[in-house]
Amino acid sequence: MDADEDTRGFAALLGGDVVGFLHWYAGTAAAIACYAKVGFRPVGLMRQYGRDRHGRWHDGLLLDLLAVELVR
Repeated sequence: MDADEDTRGFAALLGGDVVGFLHWYAGTAAAIACYAKVGFRPVGLMRQYGRDRHGRWHDGLLLDLLAVELVR
């Protein structure tokens, strides 16, 4: 399964007036672009969201999606 299939699968679970949201490391451009394809939009940056295996801090990006905005 590739990232596009995973994103479509997640987006297919949304329905009605549900608001979907997720958070992702801000530096992973490929994953963020994949979520943007189905309509997720960045709404905030969480500073020092998590550490990598070397102990370095990384920011996190908060994205959301309203069910009516879902790109099918």
